Amino acid sequence: MDLHSLTYGYINEVWNSKDKHLDEAHQIFSTNAIINSPLGKKIGRESMQNTTLNWLNAFSDIHVFDVNLAIVGNTVISEWHCTGVHDNTFQLINPTHKKITYSGTSIYCFNDNKEIISYFCNLNMLNIYEQLGFFLAREKYEQQKILYNDKNLLIEKLGNLPKFDKKLTGREIECLCFLLNGYTAKKTALKLKISYRTVEEYIRNAMMKLQCHNKNHLIELMQEESMFHLWHDLFDLIVWELKGG
Repeated sequence: MDLHSLTYGYINEVWNSKDKHLDEAHQIFSTNAIINSPLGKKIGRESMQNTTLNWLNAFSDIHVFDVNLAIVGNTVISEWHCTGVHDNTFQLINPTHKKITYSGTSIYCFNDNKEIISYFCNLNMLNIYEQLGFFLAREKYEQQKILYNDKNLLIEKLGNLPKFDKKLTGREIECLCFLLNGYTAKKTALKLKISYRTVEEYIRNAMMKLQCHNKNHLIELMQEESMFHLWHDLFDLIVWELKGG
């Protein structure tokens, strides 16, 4: 079967036919395929299947149409339109029962065995959130619409506080995030699957960089910098990710 038929068959089988045997449909992906979707960067066939399930569960009547495929070597570029009713939780958003319509581009890179080794999907997530009515309220901080659903961007913003020269690491930020949300070092360690001694070390290093003496001092600093909503959004994303989102 040629790449055009393989790709079109996969798209139709997963999104339109709603094949219950998703594990079989995703055999087209290699076991260590690189997955780069609007829901995050992951690796592996199972990760792609879980990403697909997130969309199918949230929009049970999802339908992809006007699919146009272009082939360049071992790469298939797919442009498409999609519609669906939001009838289950999606990205922490409770069901709104609103019908949304959006479009996007997906890129499938195949190896010589006709397995997908790399997948990239580009679509306007902000447009989807706006259709769901999620961002009609005023933003609580600058660029919240963009940052709320991107853990890496949130960490980058929190790691570069203008008042301080030393940049916080990703792990330091995650540990502070749990601390600010009432977690002890031991509870944080269980969530992040590292030792609590390591958590304490991350927190200690972060506090030194921020010139904070204790948790209360840290809270005061975040209040001064109007950063609490950033930490709250990051906490939501981390918890959602740990649950397999």
